[in-house]
Parts: sequence; structure tokens; C-alpha cells
Amino acid sequence: MSSSRRAPQSHPMSATHRRILLGLFERTLAAVHGRARTRAAAAHLPQDADWRVFAIGKAASAMTLGALDCLGPRIIEALVVSKDGHFDAELEGAAGVTCLASAHPVPDERSLAAGAELLRRLARLRPDERVLFLVSGGASSLIEALPQGVTLPDLKRVNEWGLSIGLDIVGLNRIRKTLSLIKGGRLLGKLSGLDVHAL
Repeated sequence: MSSSRRAPQSHPMSATHRRILLGLFERTLAAVHGRARTRAAAAHLPQDADWRVFAIGKAASAMTLGALDCLGPRIIEALVVSKDGHFDAELEGAAGVTCLASAHPVPDERSLAAGAELLRRLARLRPDERVLFLVSGGASSLIEALPQGVTLPDLKRVNEWGLSIGLDIVGLNRIRKTLSLIKGGRLLGKLSGLDVHAL
């Protein structure tokens, strides 16, 4: 004796259900948007002093706009490093804002130029200045400073190898920090004595 099971029937999604799901999806995206989240977080930062902002990552542009929304003229300088095509038009011409396009997922010469610019700006900070770092995904590729003896071709080879074998971001960053003057906590040494905040 054999028994047969009926395959479950699929029911097409109604227009109402689709509209509800799309609405939830859009509200979720809006709730985690870099500008909105940074604006909310920056509201808890001290508002009584000037800030220097360093934004790095694929969401750096949106996060910078969120900081500007909240801190406004208190931001006297902002360095924004992001991937090609990831800059918001609102940042163009904003007072004190410098936008640098860099490379992702494999670093290139622009990554080293961005790293040099970051280190140059940090070196001239005064002890009484407040610093805000805005960091999002992609930062490890977008900005870099190499120790003596490590070349850009070396760095590219390591990144391309890690990506080709499917190394996850944790494993890739573990290797990247051994070839860096800023990763693995090394940047902290350049921030000693400063009032530094990070989002």
C-alpha cells in the first residue's frame, strides 16, 4: 500500500501584503540609514566645542551628513573617505569638508594617499580639540598607511589572495592589520591626550 502526499500549494501574495512588506522594508532601511543613526548618536555628544571629523567607509558620506545635521557649524573640518560613487551631492561645497574617493575592495594608490592625509591631519591637532571618527564598512580597504618594507603591490597581493579563497572579513582584517601603521589599534597612539569619540 502506498500513500501519496499532496504538494503544498503556493498562494500568490496579495497586493495588500506586498505593500505592507515593502513598507516595513523601507521603514527598516530608513531606521538604520547612516545619516539618521549618526544624527541621533551625535545629539549625545558635547555641543559646546568645535569638532574635527574623520569619516571613513562606504557610509562615510551619509554619516558625515548626520553629524553636520546635529553639530552644524561646530564641525570646523571633516575628512570624508569613501568608495567611488558613494558621495552625497549635499557634501559638495560644504564648508570645511574634504571628500577623497578611494578603492574598495582592493586598496590602491588612493588608499595610501587617504592614509597619508589622515595622518597629516591628526599630527597637527591640538590637545584641546575634539575628534569624531565615523567608521563604516569598507574602511580597511579605503585607507591605509604601510610600514617600511611593505609595498602597495604586497598589499594588493594579500587582499586579492584573501578574496580569491573566500576569506571572511574577520580573517582578512587579521592579516591586513599586520601590514598596517593604522590598523590593529596602532592609530590610537596618534590620538593620545585628545578627546576622541567614535561612531
